[in-house]
Amino acid sequence: LDRWGFKDTKFIAQYVDGRPAAQITSQRYKALGRQPLFRLWELFQRQLSVPLNVRDMLPERAIPDLPAPAHGLEEVLSAAVPGRVLLDSESRLRAGTGHGLADIWRLRTRQLERFPDAVVRPETEEEVQALLNAAMSYNHGLGFGIIPVGGRTNVTSATKCPSQEVDSRPMVSLDMRGLSKVLWVNAEDGVAMIEAGITGMDLKRSLKQHGVTMGMEPDSMELSTLGGWIATRASGMKRARYGNIEDMVLEVRLITPGGAVWQRHGDPKAQAETAIGRASTNIGLPAMVLGSEGCLGIITSAIVRVRPLPQVVEYQSVIFPDWDRGASWMREVARMPAGLRPASCRLMDQNQLQLAQALKEGSEQSGTWHSLRASLRDAFLACKGVSLQEAAAVTLVFEGNRAEVNLQKKEISKLVAIAGGIWGGAAGGSAGYTLTFAIAYLRDFGLDYRILSESLETMVPWSTIREVWPAVKLAVQSKHRQLRLPGKPFMSCRMTQLYDEGGVLYMYIAICTTGLEPKTALKAFENLEHAARCAILNAGGCLSHHHGVGKLRASLLPETQSPVLTQALKNFKTALDPSNILAARNGTWSTSALAEDSEDAEAEENPP
Repeated sequence: LDRWGFKDTKFIAQYVDGRPAAQITSQRYKALGRQPLFRLWELFQRQLSVPLNVRDMLPERAIPDLPAPAHGLEEVLSAAVPGRVLLDSESRLRAGTGHGLADIWRLRTRQLERFPDAVVRPETEEEVQALLNAAMSYNHGLGFGIIPVGGRTNVTSATKCPSQEVDSRPMVSLDMRGLSKVLWVNAEDGVAMIEAGITGMDLKRSLKQHGVTMGMEPDSMELSTLGGWIATRASGMKRARYGNIEDMVLEVRLITPGGAVWQRHGDPKAQAETAIGRASTNIGLPAMVLGSEGCLGIITSAIVRVRPLPQVVEYQSVIFPDWDRGASWMREVARMPAGLRPASCRLMDQNQLQLAQALKEGSEQSGTWHSLRASLRDAFLACKGVSLQEAAAVTLVFEGNRAEVNLQKKEISKLVAIAGGIWGGAAGGSAGYTLTFAIAYLRDFGLDYRILSESLETMVPWSTIREVWPAVKLAVQSKHRQLRLPGKPFMSCRMTQLYDEGGVLYMYIAICTTGLEPKTALKAFENLEHAARCAILNAGGCLSHHHGVGKLRASLLPETQSPVLTQALKNFKTALDPSNILAARNGTWSTSALAEDSEDAEAEENPP
């Protein structure tokens, strides 16, 4: 309920032979060490400069009871979506909580705010429309609000209910995972129609049966959904080969209080299982829905581009003496023609490399020969002037047919040689890619010991990219001293995406809050995070590359767009949803509170 991922998987700490160690509880992620992770526990203490006690954990708490739903709501919902209405506290808590730090920390420490009155799981478009109709007519037209929820992986408080003061109507979470089918696949045209509630991993498996892939693999793909990717304008680890979500979506279906919204560039009566990839006819509907974060309508399905499964998938890794040289090499990769770039190319700094090594403890084979080989590897790196305390590493994934992959590897090898990089081997590349899925569990492990952490991502032009990470570190360190928090902040960075015009930085910040009350601890972290985001914007980065805005970043959004655009977007929502049934209030629409709208209307009716 209050942790990331699968129920059988989490990190725990215990004493092993008298020494503190961390350990993961399942074998889902083969790249992780299967033995006690002594180095991981030591890394936490060293990087944060605080002593940690295995037994001094945040206490586990029983699931709290929530207030009963609004009068008559269950009957109305059951009529619209029979048999799939949930009113229990666990379902409501789960649906109303994303996976941002603020969401999870409040739930873990039982700083409960507002949660949905009910959760419904429709399985057809007709049921979605029936639910919206019911929302408009409920309680003599006063209505109830609806917030769509996918895989519950958002990190921007996007699925959090507005407060009673902002919107006093009942709130209902619409669980999209009931709409999770691949409706058809046209491999010849390279398109497929897919319902929006399918998770990334299920989508990958289903398309594989047809010999195709969408290629969309965000870090959260085990749990996040197609609809969530569209609603947040998401990106994936293999963008260099397959593109971002906006490059993949050709058509989208949106259910609004006024009915279905769709756009077909061919004859809509033909019901053909295909799509036209581009047409010069009107503003494109997908562009109007991408990034809408559940505020314009319910995304029920989309037609997306698919490509044949790659014949070859190969991994590799490269080690550089430090971050600056690794970043310079990434810049050269970005100058290559798009077809020559690897599907995935990600640079991690020394702190993240050390974390990856600590997570792999015990995964290597034991024995004299393997110990000798590890010693020889370290000695070789030392001879090349590489210290593992300062080194940065790149993980690579090559995909395509044999000729494509061979050509990509040949061209990448030239750049490695010029830059003086050292090949780290295929095992390192494969492990680095897999670790991406497991690292999210570490955030919740840290919370057990009052270590608060979060990730920040941004895209930065190449001309200013070297300025952003130092500015963030300086801002966080300064704020940390100002707040007189224990120890020191842990900070780490990786470069995850390469574009012609810039790169994407994915940054991690963690602090120890031992001795602080839970509310005070969260406020302290939010101060640090705000300082970091302001430093990003001031140094030339964007507000978000792929996580979206939600409620968390909405206060900074006005600085990034003109008032005329903001008003136009609000007017667009009013045209689609005049009663604000889609009540999430994310992004541009987070400030269009009904109370403000009412005041404006009253002012017009009663001028001074």
